[in-house]
Amino acid sequence: MMKMVARFPQPVRIGDLAGRYVLQPIEAQTVLGHVGTPPILRAADGSVWLAVNRRELLGLRSTRVAVSIDQVALLGEHVALIGMMPDAFAALPPLDPAKFVALPPEMIIRVGIVGPFH
Repeated sequence: MMKMVARFPQPVRIGDLAGRYVLQPIEAQTVLGHVGTPPILRAADGSVWLAVNRRELLGLRSTRVAVSIDQVALLGEHVALIGMMPDAFAALPPLDPAKFVALPPEMIIRVGIVGPFH
């Protein structure tokens, strides 16, 4: 949570995150996937996760994965990976829905912000 504090967390409605592109944390800002529906999940330990549909096979299919909310930040209308390199993102296992509870779309959470990577 300390990493997010340094990124000036902003209030955002959970439902407004669905469908946003998830970008790679480099200057080219390659699209790695998009935020799924439901977008925000809570684990049994209380941690908060972003559900991402990770692009596979040239974008022709996707795998749903969970990324800690501390490892993402808002970048305009997009979400950028922060503190996780693309190879680590590519290695994430498929999301197990039995381990999470979806948070309601009208709920407000705080997500850090980041500027462009150039």
